[in-house]
Amino acid sequence: MALIEEYRKSGNFLFRYRSFFPWLFIISGIIVLYLTRTKDSVSTPVWMEFLFLAIGMIGQLIRIITVGYAAPFTSGRNRHFQRADSLNTKGIYSLVRHPLYLANFMMWLSLALFIQNIWFLIVFGLIYWLYYERIMFAEEYFLRRKYGKEYLKWSLKTPPFFPHFKNYQKPEFPFNYKKIFRAEMNGYISLIGIFTILNITENYFLSNHFTIDKAWLIIFSVSIVLFLIIKTIQKTTTIFNDPIEDPNEEHYEELIRRRNKM
Repeated sequence: MALIEEYRKSGNFLFRYRSFFPWLFIISGIIVLYLTRTKDSVSTPVWMEFLFLAIGMIGQLIRIITVGYAAPFTSGRNRHFQRADSLNTKGIYSLVRHPLYLANFMMWLSLALFIQNIWFLIVFGLIYWLYYERIMFAEEYFLRRKYGKEYLKWSLKTPPFFPHFKNYQKPEFPFNYKKIFRAEMNGYISLIGIFTILNITENYFLSNHFTIDKAWLIIFSVSIVLFLIIKTIQKTTTIFNDPIEDPNEEHYEELIRRRNKM
């Protein structure tokens, strides 16, 4: 098999199962905490943990900006197939071609920093790059075939991962806050939840007791309440419904699944 086909095939496979990467990362982080935290170790200062969280929140903010201004049926969380009903080239996509993967990197980097182990940090960076490089290749292969010269013109002036701020152009679409509440609340609560779990885990390895720092208890509790309120509104009202995307999304995925079975 030619390398280009191998990269495309492996990239599509990793794209389909990319939700498993966080679980492997979390388990590995807890193992490293177990091996490096002892009763003689000093617990991480709360201000430092908040600094790590701030890095992750910047990543979450990048996701919100990306998804909120993206064209309909693009920049989604679809797992089974590549999809782009139009080519995003304005807004944050005028700065970087893969803003969502940059955002994810910052969110997971914040958790890797919490572990405070240089080798874990280095291995995380290498694995993340190798993992998502294949996914980015598969996405760009798909976009190049679909949009041809339009995609090539955009990609020539837009870097893949590190933003180039001189190229900025205003977003083409208005900010879609409904899409944010539907698509990004799970990512937010997951980030807070994992930080909380790591705090409890670190305290256990240091003292042999399950305890949680008061600051994390407050942040986690407030976040859970906010999450439940938004989910309840989403389930019981139509406030967050999007008349443009909602009616066709399920039907679209079903068509793709049927096509893949043929």
